[in-house]
Amino acid sequence: MIRRFTITALVGAAAAASLLAGVADSSGAAVTPAAVVTSLQPTDGPHGDRNHGPGWDGRHGNWDGRGGFGRGGGWDGNGGGWPIRVGLNDLNAFYDGTQIQIGHNQANQWISSIDVVAHESGHGIDDHTPGRISRRGTQEFVADVFGASTEWFANEPAQFDGPDFLVGEKINLVDSGPIRNMFNPSALGDPNCFSSAIPNTEVHAAAGPGNHWFYLLAEGSNPTNGQPTSPTCNGSTVTGIGVQSAVTIFYNAMLMKTTASGYPRYRLWTLTAAKNLTPGNCTNFNAVKAAWNAISVPAQSGEPTC
Repeated sequence: MIRRFTITALVGAAAAASLLAGVADSSGAAVTPAAVVTSLQPTDGPHGDRNHGPGWDGRHGNWDGRGGFGRGGGWDGNGGGWPIRVGLNDLNAFYDGTQIQIGHNQANQWISSIDVVAHESGHGIDDHTPGRISRRGTQEFVADVFGASTEWFANEPAQFDGPDFLVGEKINLVDSGPIRNMFNPSALGDPNCFSSAIPNTEVHAAAGPGNHWFYLLAEGSNPTNGQPTSPTCNGSTVTGIGVQSAVTIFYNAMLMKTTASGYPRYRLWTLTAAKNLTPGNCTNFNAVKAAWNAISVPAQSGEPTC
């Protein structure tokens, strides 16, 4: 059973006032302790508390239940992050370089599901790694990787936002179900395969090939764990390496990012990251390569071998 508490009931009046000092809602108005309500449930999560804000520590390949990610901890790699504000009067959610704003769906319900919030945080992580926001049609794919990976870490039961590879399936933004499908992007009208047209495709649709790549890397084309089968663009069979290994490779590839980012460069960077992370063992490297081949991203000059 979910129980709801004000922040004052949880931490006391003085601590609540201190925590919210200077915090504003989406309109700029001060947030009062009485307005902040959190939900707790008795079932323990992976770290004994389902209410930790999950994040990925890509340096060690471990989930960090405190919300830290990567180099120096924190979302920005230096122990910091950005505010997340719920209250945007729009059918949208966004990261703008300083904050995350969460809006509502057509039914006027807040769209603060795990994958949506983690997707927007993924934009922030992208913005705070070398080369800043990914380019040439890859920025929404990058954010979707963090959205899906966070769902799998949180491992919520189905009545909440359980782990899957659908984007925004719980928020029902415009009363038409999920926003994107990672195992078969074409099911929702996005391309499964890379082509020369992708860098100039609308950025959300252009996420299709990258989302497909990540699914194939994590789960494979014919998963044995109950996840859906996934078609490949070259008719090949791909064996997955798991979400944790896949996102660890991906984050380490992001640390090589430049302003030349795009799908061909991500192929090069992820292959380099896979080789560096498991020297002498080519299993993950070969899976990364097979997944890129399976979505038609061609071999790149200077890419490593294993």
